[in-house]
Amino acid sequence: MPLLLIVDEDKILVNYLYALFKLSGYEVNMVFSSNECLRFLEQSNPSKINAAIVDGKIAEDRGAMVVSRIKQFNKDIRILVVANNDNPRNIILEYGADDFVIKPVGGETLLSKINMLIHAKLSS
Repeated sequence: MPLLLIVDEDKILVNYLYALFKLSGYEVNMVFSSNECLRFLEQSNPSKINAAIVDGKIAEDRGAMVVSRIKQFNKDIRILVVANNDNPRNIILEYGADDFVIKPVGGETLLSKINMLIHAKLSS
């Protein structure tokens, strides 16, 4: 069962994504800030996490440090950033995000992108 980490301040969105991914066979962990994300990674086994969905505002926080810190904990994790606009795309991708989408984006699209990222990792 793939393990997904969702990092977003929007609790309604996170609960929706939690349900969607659980119904699709994922184990899901949720955190609601960059600090909570880093604490979670320090206290868990980050090498078991296959992918993360990170809100663009959180990814941009302090120069996309969250994305690069997640990659420091687990270099193989696939990170999808969901942002309000295209402005931070290059910076966030340089810091290690694997894909980037702009809101609004549907849950099924996120599920498809995460499936593709994980499948690409397993194929390589």
